Amino acid sequence: MALWGNNDSKNTKGTDGGVGLVTNFNYNGTAHGYGKLTLFGSNTQWGETGHADEGDVIRIGRRGAGINKYFGDVVVVSVATTERCTVASSESLVGAGVTSLADSKFLGTSFTVSQMPVWCTQILQGDRFRNSNSTGTATAAPDSDSLVYGIGTDSSGTNAVTNQYHTSGEGWVGVTTYTDTDGNLRVKKEIFVAMSGIATSGIGTGIPYPTNITS
Repeated sequence: MALWGNNDSKNTKGTDGGVGLVTNFNYNGTAHGYGKLTLFGSNTQWGETGHADEGDVIRIGRRGAGINKYFGDVVVVSVATTERCTVASSESLVGAGVTSLADSKFLGTSFTVSQMPVWCTQILQGDRFRNSNSTGTATAAPDSDSLVYGIGTDSSGTNAVTNQYHTSGEGWVGVTTYTDTDGNLRVKKEIFVAMSGIATSGIGTGIPYPTNITS
């Protein structure tokens, strides 16, 4: 199994074409006969060709204006059934809504599946590129936000705000945005893995870059 791939949008739909959802997560104990760190889905096809499999990253929730339901990443260790898998840890599940995963506040949400490098989730654990469910500001860009993205184009644009998101190449990129003391938008980017041909759209569309998370 490769350490990573170039697909940031693996399939997330069920056999009926409807959306797949994360429905339950055994955080720190056992329930219904299953051990801890077991993730459950509904209308998912985990383990099937083109869907989440061992080594893939399941990114729970969605990001975008008015959504604000992104809860972080888990790495698939093994797939038991199309609707049940074991994950490596819960350390990269983030955000104000996940203060205690035992209460399962993120359940019933959609997800994306990525072949991003597993160690990018470890960077998230260290708070270097960690999303904290920032609600952003009233401007066109988030007030404070960090995430690792799959970027398949150079991400340049036609206005001053979008141009600040321009990256020097394609691949798996850590991006932090914040507003400095003078009220100016700052965007820091670091290419972790330079790779062309990152797939970012399709049935399981990945997290778009840049993402406007303002409401």
